Amino acid sequence: MDCPRSKQVLPASVGCILAAAKCDPVKTILIVDERADNRRVLIAILVHRGYRLIEAKSGAQALKIVRKQKPDLVIADVLMAEMDGYEFVRQVRLDSKIAQTAIVFYTASYIKKESWRLAKACGVRHIIVKPAEAEEVFKIVDDVFARRGREKRSVPGPAFAREHLHLLTGKLAEKVHDLESLNTKLAAEVVERKRIAAELLSAHEVARRAREDAERANHAKDNFLASLSHELRTPLTPVLMSVAALEQEPAIQPEVRKQLAMMRRNIELEARLIDDLLDVTRVAHGKLQLLQSGPVDIHSLLMHTEEIVRGDALEKSVHVQFDLKACEHHVGGDAARLQQVFWNLFKNAIKFTPPGGCMMVRTVNPAPGQIVLSVDDTGMGIDAQTLPLIFRAFEQGGTRALHPSGGLGLGLAISKAIVELHGGKIRAESAGPGLGATFTIELATVLPFPTTQITPTKPQSQMDSHRLRLLVIEDDEPTLAVLKRLLCRHGHDVLTARTVKDALLLAPTHPFDLVISDIGLPDGNGIDLMRQLIKDYGLRGIALTGYGMAADHAKTRQAGFLAHLVKPINFDQLHSVLQGLRQSQHESEFQDTEVAPVSLPR
Repeated sequence: MDCPRSKQVLPASVGCILAAAKCDPVKTILIVDERADNRRVLIAILVHRGYRLIEAKSGAQALKIVRKQKPDLVIADVLMAEMDGYEFVRQVRLDSKIAQTAIVFYTASYIKKESWRLAKACGVRHIIVKPAEAEEVFKIVDDVFARRGREKRSVPGPAFAREHLHLLTGKLAEKVHDLESLNTKLAAEVVERKRIAAELLSAHEVARRAREDAERANHAKDNFLASLSHELRTPLTPVLMSVAALEQEPAIQPEVRKQLAMMRRNIELEARLIDDLLDVTRVAHGKLQLLQSGPVDIHSLLMHTEEIVRGDALEKSVHVQFDLKACEHHVGGDAARLQQVFWNLFKNAIKFTPPGGCMMVRTVNPAPGQIVLSVDDTGMGIDAQTLPLIFRAFEQGGTRALHPSGGLGLGLAISKAIVELHGGKIRAESAGPGLGATFTIELATVLPFPTTQITPTKPQSQMDSHRLRLLVIEDDEPTLAVLKRLLCRHGHDVLTARTVKDALLLAPTHPFDLVISDIGLPDGNGIDLMRQLIKDYGLRGIALTGYGMAADHAKTRQAGFLAHLVKPINFDQLHSVLQGLRQSQHESEFQDTEVAPVSLPR
């Protein structure tokens, strides 16, 4: 049996609300504006009041929506491209089906007296001024809906069209004036930009010429330094070799021998200063290179460096001490360059330490694979302002600049570059003037070569008895004379030439073993001469020259020279190279043996 359905009785309050909803449906508002951000502003203001909000982005689109959906209110912008607000209102008023549609203007323009009059003439009584304020929007919308049905919407007549045209013409004239002003400004800006561009081009051209001038000047400076090096080294060569030869004479008195040693040290110092000038140029151009000589024994190198500076230390009564505690004391790198660093540090310590002072050299291994070397002195010290600058080229700084033999200030800059090329670090420390200084070097260690017993293939006396037939080519008469005298004294057969022409006359008539040649000759150069002697007679040679730049070494190596000796040289250096080449030559019996170019320690 079915149960009777009970009737549902709604509370009186709910019934009233539903009745009110039937009597007052949700109102529709159409928002017309070409810019979406303007539409979003109004939507954000009105959305919370429960209206149905729709959008149109042009007057033409809005007109179609009004005809189809008949919204309760249209909020329309005035300045729109396809159809402005006034034309939109006129089209609405001409259509009897939608002529009574309430319209509010939404604009930042057309708010002058004539604009208001024109708006009223087409039945628009309210204008929302951009940027819209919420209270103003609510007030106008409420007022429009309150007046709904009580106002008569008139169709704009001919007067409206004339005023509309007049207003649009005026507005167009304003826009034209604004555009003309803008064009004038843009034209002025174009002129200014062209002027700036011309100035930039001119500045760029000036900078380009300045860069080219600087590059030419830098190239000229390098050429000048190379030429200066050659001109300074050439006269030192016969003097240095003669002094070294005299030191070995048994009949020389001890006092004279001491003076000769002093002369030799000073000549070598001059040569060192020349080398420093060239090295600092290499550092500046990033062309300082290392010749890897395998594991280098730091302790042996330190002791050898001490032997070189021992005379200076004894002369000043500076006591040199060693505390070499490092168990790992071999590093990979260039032995000659590392000795150059140690020589700089030792010479500086002795130079700036007063008589009776002390220099201490220490090594330790703070960690496996690392060696730290320090050179302490009890000398003049370094002030705090100078310490950050101490490794800059040409920097003397502070107290040390007052030293009478301060040097050029290049040694530490070159030393820093050499240490960093070895992957290490160098730093200077001092408690202040008069409190000495400490220079510390950190390097990575490597395993030494295994110790092997070397058995000479032939007795040394037998090797020494093997004479070399030498062709010596040198245009400087003093250097040529002393070279010949010393080579003959060591048992070699020597013929000499001062020009390329003389050398080419001697080469086919004598069986020479080796050529020792200067590079700069009066009628040619040693590079081309060496190439011809190799090609025609299979001769090899040693370059003996005042040019010591990296490019000069490369040229002699490419020309076929086995060694490149930079003037001034001690004869012992030349003799050492001759022994090495003679041994290689003797063992191979001149059967096309490749001998690596020789680079001498500095």
